[in-house]
Amino acid sequence: MPSPNSDIPFEVNAIAGERESIIVSLGSRSSAARPFTGFMVDVRKSEIDPAKGSFVEFGTASTGLTCNGIQDSAVTQNSNAPKTFVQVKWQAQENGSSSFFLR
Repeated sequence: MPSPNSDIPFEVNAIAGERESIIVSLGSRSSAARPFTGFMVDVRKSEIDPAKGSFVEFGTASTGLTCNGIQDSAVTQNSNAPKTFVQVKWQAQENGSSSFFLR
């Protein structure tokens, strides 16, 4: 029996960076590098909280969005051109250890 995640073609990874930042990458799970055309990511403390922090590095395939008055609090594709990998950097607004989740 295949694992429940075996049919998921893409993955999102988050790696802690310097000074309350997180490096977020989106890409294909397979070596065949299946392309995708759309994405949106924001960071929250809970499902009902507004987006927290802001994205400070987007790369050429992404653009920031203003949500709840916070500039670049979400990031999305800047075109529908196929992509196989995207990496962005998110910066927390507040200092101190806190739990966040990507959405």
